[in-house]
Amino acid sequence: MSVTLGIGGAWNGTPFHRGGRKRDTHPCFGVEGVGGLTIWTVPGDLSDVCAAAADLAANFPNPDPNDAGDRVEWALLYWNASFARAAGRLAKTVMRMCELRKLEVALVTRPMMELCANQAVINTDPKLAEIFSLQEQSSNQQLVEMLEKYGTGQSDEGIEKAAQVAEMAQALREFGYDDFPGSFPPLVMSAKERFTLAGMAKYYETFYSLASDLTHMNARAVHRYLDGDFGEGRARSELTLATDLVLRSLIAANQRLRAGLDERIESLVSEFKATVSPDSIA
Repeated sequence: MSVTLGIGGAWNGTPFHRGGRKRDTHPCFGVEGVGGLTIWTVPGDLSDVCAAAADLAANFPNPDPNDAGDRVEWALLYWNASFARAAGRLAKTVMRMCELRKLEVALVTRPMMELCANQAVINTDPKLAEIFSLQEQSSNQQLVEMLEKYGTGQSDEGIEKAAQVAEMAQALREFGYDDFPGSFPPLVMSAKERFTLAGMAKYYETFYSLASDLTHMNARAVHRYLDGDFGEGRARSELTLATDLVLRSLIAANQRLRAGLDERIESLVSEFKATVSPDSIA
């Protein structure tokens, strides 16, 4: 069996070239939920707002290492920018899947929710950004071990990745990290704990839990998948959720990096409120 490896970028050392900063308060969007993925009544077309927010996030500026006082603070800046760029790309995927009326869009909005929860949690304590980076190293090491055990992947690629992961492990040890935390769960917290700490409990109890049906393909998911109708209302609801999430990530990254995007983000938030409802954001 041949697979293309999906190891993250930890071995290049970027999160630890330099590395919290004084905690910033993370503003939380809150969309009132009543237990379904199509709870919103959207009086307008969200596509322009979602596209603009996704573009801004996907092209979020790289942090300047000189703005970080130490490795931990650099990790915090690095991950906030990375979260925003990933959120932008995921939002673009949601838009495309809505255009195609794909029920599998829940498999994209679910990680978007977890991304925003992780980002908010990391911003409560700079040391958590350090843990997040070290967990990536653990995950990469586990993947290399899996490749060696089962012989999956192309041999040349496996050898290259193994060397990169070993090199990164050595660099981290030289920084004083003698052990790496387990790769799961992220930030050594359950999903419910992370969502609660992030102020996103309502997302976890409604949208995230329902999206998890498709992830685990339980009985309800099978019926939803076979019998589900992806109409205009469902598309608008998914776009609303994606826009809410990408704006959440943008706000957090912009505040942490002081990227100077305040006016652009505030304009997008205003458009989002006008398109959906002023009461949709707490």
